[in-house]
Amino acid sequence: MITDRNIAGAIVANNAAAASFPVVALTEITDPGGLLDQAEVATIWAAETVYALGSKVVPVVQNGLYFVLRQYAPGSDSESGSSEPSWPTYVGNQVLDSSLLWECVGKAPEALWDLRLAEHLVWKRKQGLAASLSDVALDARDQFKRSQVFDHISEMVAATAPFCVGSV
Repeated sequence: MITDRNIAGAIVANNAAAASFPVVALTEITDPGGLLDQAEVATIWAAETVYALGSKVVPVVQNGLYFVLRQYAPGSDSESGSSEPSWPTYVGNQVLDSSLLWECVGKAPEALWDLRLAEHLVWKRKQGLAASLSDVALDARDQFKRSQVFDHISEMVAATAPFCVGSV
């Protein structure tokens, strides 16, 4: 599982050609509040941390599963305990963590972030940058019309769009 945001950011930057024109800085991807955070799917459990209902965590010592916060005691501060709980190893089983009730919901994701979504967000950022461009001449031989750059990036936005899962 990829838990290091710099590694995840490098993968996303490489896949989305972030360093190619128009450039999206790696810090726009990896800094707190950046594009990677917009694609977060889980965090690593932390002691004495306030969690919202529906929060998803993976254990500090990973067991290949992830957990969703289903409820906490009324009037409690929704804060995790001072030590990590003994996580169950079967889907549907629950564990109490101070006043929080976590439920095992399945196999842990491949990364703490949806890397495909993050890649899509980088292409969307590049699309926004390209929309304000004029024609570009890097030198006498390399000239690009703004429309060519914008059209290519728009194709990549469409190609990396997250999959939609409908309900019946």
